[in-house]
Amino acid sequence: MNLSKGTKVRITGGDFEGQEGVFLKVKGARDRRVVIQIQGIIAVAMATIHPDLIEVIR
Repeated sequence: MNLSKGTKVRITGGDFEGQEGVFLKVKGARDRRVVIQIQGIIAVAMATIHPDLIEVIR
């Protein structure tokens, strides 16, 4: 999966299934991370998400 910073994505599996967020590359980290906003209240930075669990929102 080739995503660029700022791409809107949806989590399709796991504890955060159905949540939407923004794909980021975190400075100083090898892995890319997804930051998701949960019900407009909190933002959660996830350490890693398998590419099979990410879908691009168009």
